[in-house]
Amino acid sequence: MKRWFFNLIAKSNGRQLIVLLAASTIAFILGLTICKDDNFTWIEMTNLFLDPSSFAESKTNAGIRLVFAIFGFFVFSSLLVSVFTNIFDNITDAARSGRTRYRVKNHILILGAGHQLSGILSAVKEDGKKRIVVVSSQDLDLCDDFIYYKGDFDDKDVLRSVRADQCKAIYIIGEDGPNHDPRNLHCLESLNDILKNSSRKIHCYLTLSDLVTSEIFYSLKTKPNYNHLLVDIFNEQEFMVEQLLVEKDFLPLIKINDDYRSHVVIFGSGNAAKAVAYTVAQVSHYANFKRTGLKTCITFINENCKKWMDSLKAARPGLFDLSRYTYIDSQGTKNIHQPNASKGDFLDIEWQFVDTYDDSELAKQLLTNIIENKNEKLSICVCHENTSEAIATTMHLPQIVYGKANIALYWNESSDEIIRQLNQSNKCGKIYLLGKCGNIKYVDTERVKRGQRANYIYESHLDPKIQQADAESEWYKLSEAHKNSSMYCANAMILRRKSFESASLEDHCDAEHRRWMISILLMGINEHKDIMPYDDLPQDEKNKDVIFINNTDYIVDGKKEG
Repeated sequence: MKRWFFNLIAKSNGRQLIVLLAASTIAFILGLTICKDDNFTWIEMTNLFLDPSSFAESKTNAGIRLVFAIFGFFVFSSLLVSVFTNIFDNITDAARSGRTRYRVKNHILILGAGHQLSGILSAVKEDGKKRIVVVSSQDLDLCDDFIYYKGDFDDKDVLRSVRADQCKAIYIIGEDGPNHDPRNLHCLESLNDILKNSSRKIHCYLTLSDLVTSEIFYSLKTKPNYNHLLVDIFNEQEFMVEQLLVEKDFLPLIKINDDYRSHVVIFGSGNAAKAVAYTVAQVSHYANFKRTGLKTCITFINENCKKWMDSLKAARPGLFDLSRYTYIDSQGTKNIHQPNASKGDFLDIEWQFVDTYDDSELAKQLLTNIIENKNEKLSICVCHENTSEAIATTMHLPQIVYGKANIALYWNESSDEIIRQLNQSNKCGKIYLLGKCGNIKYVDTERVKRGQRANYIYESHLDPKIQQADAESEWYKLSEAHKNSSMYCANAMILRRKSFESASLEDHCDAEHRRWMISILLMGINEHKDIMPYDDLPQDEKNKDVIFINNTDYIVDGKKEG
């Protein structure tokens, strides 16, 4: 009994009121039964409960009246106030701890509280969407920016409790740490099951952190079965890199009459380095290649680079079979691989792997040679995940590169104050940031919209009945491989449109075909009948490139003539 009583007080919930009401009712009836004189009516009993000081006015049954006056004093003057205080405290605590659930509708549902959360919240608010629900197993501070629900974001019961079927859009960002991608994929599977009978279509943005996971998705050629979810998948490394290499003027602008090439040097290995290399290979296709034969060069510098080279070759055998690539050991000895002689040398990207540490004389001499070579434009991306190592590499480059090469630094810290200070010192020229993933805005990204427009151009060519208004609905019928091919096509147009101002239509088409070949090889497709020089293509295949080139402005900007 004692344990029950103390647990009841500790829980601070509505049952306290029920017990209090029951005790009061029993005492009320008991008092009326014992005091049967006409002067002790229910009105006087109520008066004693509400105002114990009225006891002084009593003339009869003073002892009984005293007992009930004391009972009324403790119940209504003390316990009742305490109960309501406890209830309000409990409501506040439940809200702060994420236990309270609300009947929200048309809300933005964010699943997980990883490092992308602040950027997504900022972007959602800028987009005018105010009702936001965040589900996380972490303890989050209560604020006016969002409603916080405590729970495992990939649990079906939790997803049902947060009214996933009533939301406007879903962002699956997950929690930082191990098993990020598997949990996010499990969450998508759970949502898909919960919403299978939904009456509405809901946009869902899925974030992945490992390029290997993304590569599995990107290789899928089967159409998705997401029921009522309109799913867009983002790899944060790839998306982060595109913010610099696609959306900004970081890579060199090389026009048809120029006699130099782009040379991108990447310090480090891992997901960020791979994302930089693959994105450079996707977009760096210039008009002067056919005239000069100058290929964009992507160079990796890191210790144990032989192992890194072998891993890339194993993952993309078709690409490296057709590519020129060079391995340079720590002594500077070169081993050059030429493209497969039976197929020809027609790709405009080449690779170089330098097996040395960042501060070595070999690395410094390589950078110096690139700067002094009038036929090359240097860009540097420092992709070490260790912040101190990345800053040290950036600050210890040969002095000759500062101010002459664009330099980007992979940065995933919560604050970039130290980089701002470095830029203000002008010691290293301007340093661009690769990263700041917390500020990446996944909301209605132009990356997806450009991909939708590119796909619409292609699909409407095959079926003229498809209308421009159908671009989005057609998009979510595509396989992930097809969607990514369209986005890669659109991404490359931004730089190409600037570089090809005086180039012919055929020059544009030739570059688009070179871009397409690199894209499908990077997607793991090793054999295709159209992997050949543009001049050797049948006319019907050339016509496909013409369609994209003639609609470049629409694909990039969304402005269609007529």
